Parts: sequence; C-alpha cells; structure tokens
Amino acid sequence: MNSFGSGTSSSSAQSYQFMGWAKIKHAARYAGISEKVMREWVNKHGLPHSRINKQLILIKLTDIDDFLSNFRGNNDDHVCDVATEMLNKVHKKH
Repeated sequence: MNSFGSGTSSSSAQSYQFMGWAKIKHAARYAGISEKVMREWVNKHGLPHSRINKQLILIKLTDIDDFLSNFRGNNDDHVCDVATEMLNKVHKKH
C-alpha cells in the first residue's frame, strides 16, 4: 500500500496526520468545525487540498493554519460575511 492507501482504519488516518495531512473528518476536528463546514471551505472558499479520488480528500494541516490566518486583521469583514452566510443557512433549515 502506498502512502495514500485506500484503507479506512484509524491507523491509516493517524499516518496521514503524522505526515501532516488529514482526511475531511480529522481536518474539521483540527480546525474545530463541522465536516460540512470543512467541505464548504474546500469546495466554495478555496482551501487547498488534494483529491485522491471521488471519496478521498486530503488536506495539509499547515494549509488550514494558513487559510485561517488569512482571516485575521484586515479581513474581519470577510469573516463576518462568511459567518453570517453560514448562520443564515442554519436559520433557514429550522
């Protein structure tokens, strides 16, 4: 099995994290957000990632750090816009 093996065991997830990469679930946990929001960051907001196949997306943990650091300081308005958009989606569902 290569370094991007197809297994779904916890040991394979740990090896991705050890190499600085994580699947959506672990990347979301690392960022303190839901898997749904992580997928939105990947698909709508340009979070760098590697799509190995249709079901396996790997995200470099340092890319999450860099992505979040872009929202500090002068980008407070953008963060507010993204947060407002997400809250509006939540309220529409209820």
